[in-house]
Amino acid sequence: MARIELPSNEAPQILIESVNGSLQVRGWDNDRIRIEARNESDLQYTNAEDALTLLAQNDCVLRVPNASTLIIQQVTRDAYVHNLEGDVNIEQIAGSLTLRNVGETTIQHVSGSLTARNIEGALTVDEVAGNASVRNIEGDFIARSVSANLAARNIEGDLQATVSGNADLRLDSDGDVAVEASGNLFCRLSDAENASVSLESAAQSIHLNTGEGKMQVQAASHQLTLGDGSQDVRLKAAGLIDFRSRGSSDDLDELDLDLDLDLDFMDDSGALAGEITEQITAQLDAQMENVNEQLKQMQERLRHSTERAQHRAQQRVAAAQRRLQSKLQQRSSRVAVAVQPKKAAPVSEQERMLILKMVQDQKISVAQAEMLLNTIEGRQAASAAPEPPVLPTPPVPPRSPEAPEGEGDA
Repeated sequence: MARIELPSNEAPQILIESVNGSLQVRGWDNDRIRIEARNESDLQYTNAEDALTLLAQNDCVLRVPNASTLIIQQVTRDAYVHNLEGDVNIEQIAGSLTLRNVGETTIQHVSGSLTARNIEGALTVDEVAGNASVRNIEGDFIARSVSANLAARNIEGDLQATVSGNADLRLDSDGDVAVEASGNLFCRLSDAENASVSLESAAQSIHLNTGEGKMQVQAASHQLTLGDGSQDVRLKAAGLIDFRSRGSSDDLDELDLDLDLDLDFMDDSGALAGEITEQITAQLDAQMENVNEQLKQMQERLRHSTERAQHRAQQRVAAAQRRLQSKLQQRSSRVAVAVQPKKAAPVSEQERMLILKMVQDQKISVAQAEMLLNTIEGRQAASAAPEPPVLPTPPVPPRSPEAPEGEGDA
């Protein structure tokens, strides 16, 4: 939530060119202006000591000095204006409009409903597309077009209205009244001692309740005069007309009090609900932005952690590959050393003569002598097992000479 504090004098002019969202403007007893919005980037403004011009791309809340004058050109959602002593001029509200404790007010168009309370001056409305509920107007009230229903209370000045729905008027002043309704019309003049009353009903149904008693008129029009007739009251309706003045014999005073209290409660509740909704929306938006920021940070930390884990895994794999390669190289060198035959020293002449002597002495055979020479010279295969030595053949004893034939016989 962005909050901007600006210097001001006691009675600046506040010009709101456009708000793309809802707007709240409240007066306070301070010589400064406060602007609150979701983001400061949503705001465009110029400020001088006696004037502020504002354009907002989102919901906006303003606190301004009580004596400020206010001009609103366009708001795309609901608008609330409270506690301003200066004049209020409103061109276009796309939602509903609530006014409370403001100065003289002029309104061009409201797409939703209009609720106005405690207007210190006149209230002039060109068009309201929804319902209109106004009360405690210290000046004239003029509503050129109300597309739904109208409820008016305590209008001190004149009252002029054209209503597409029903009209409910409860008046206690001597101002002139001119109201036309496409539905039914109820009018109570609590202080009508001197009035010239003209009633027109397309349904030919007119109900009267005055100090002279109750009466039902089955006619399209009816006129009556109270006192000197100085107050001009003209009522016209497509449906029935119910007209009552002071001195009626029913319990209208008690009924009126209860109804007014209910209307006030509903209006206050609606305005409060709107304010609470705006506050909760702003808080939720701020929380969502905080959550999104935390998620971004978590994603960034997770990405860094993943990169570090991948880097460590690559280092471990590379180290394992280096260890394996080293082991293979060591094994290869050991195998190469193991299989490399040692060069045998040449057989000396003395050794050769000794072997020949052993053959002559018949101590070893010729085959044994050859194997011995090969072993000494290193030419015998390492895998070949030495042949077992052959024992020398024992000498055969000489045979005795044979005796000549005849000698033995003798």
